[in-house]
Amino acid sequence: MEDNAWIFQTVAGVFYVMAGIPLLRLASRSGQAPERILGTTFLLMGISYGFYQAPIIFASLVPHEVPLTVVGRLAYDASVVMIAFFTRGVFRNREAWATGLVCASVVLLVAGLVVSVGYGDWNGYAPLANPGYWLEFTGQVIPCTWIAIEGFLQHRKLQKRVHFGLSDPAVCNRLLLWSLFGAMQLATIVVLVKMNLEYEARGVFSVAMDALEGLFEMLTILMIWLAFFPPRFYRSWVSGRNRTQCAGTD
Repeated sequence: MEDNAWIFQTVAGVFYVMAGIPLLRLASRSGQAPERILGTTFLLMGISYGFYQAPIIFASLVPHEVPLTVVGRLAYDASVVMIAFFTRGVFRNREAWATGLVCASVVLLVAGLVVSVGYGDWNGYAPLANPGYWLEFTGQVIPCTWIAIEGFLQHRKLQKRVHFGLSDPAVCNRLLLWSLFGAMQLATIVVLVKMNLEYEARGVFSVAMDALEGLFEMLTILMIWLAFFPPRFYRSWVSGRNRTQCAGTD
């Protein structure tokens, strides 16, 4: 990472861990799978970011950059698989095609990692020299695209029920935010492709792409915060907005 861009990734990593732990605690009390999967997803993302940034923050870890990056890479891919499991389990648990998407994502991720090792690209920074990069990329894109689309579709469906007072507006809003989370993750993955292409060609990461990635990371954090840990003013705004819309159509 160039300049101070690593700060955004570090902040994001800390936030993911802080978001994952409460959800896992909630899952231990409720016994519900969705909370457990989400908590694990965020925890894995936080671990991934930590391992990626460790050799940048601590100079003494630079000689161990490759193994640290490999752990970060594996943790992120595992978090993407959890996203796919969550989407299938919550929204499409009876659909055969949803199971197929989960399996396809897992196969592509594993194949991408194996091919990357065969080409000596342990870090996953060589999209031109390593065809496994694109297998892994596709395996990451599938769950993020799916959740962006699925979250929006479920939001639209629930919005009609909210209009008639048959559903909680906070849940409806959470689905929209979850969709935006998927969109931000997808945008980050695409930006990383551009960064890795430039890194492979020039040996340095793009400052502009670093800044753009940092922006998407901050927006992703915002989506998670508002979706799962909304402050009182935001809850009041969502509720008040719904009452205003309903009153306007009476």
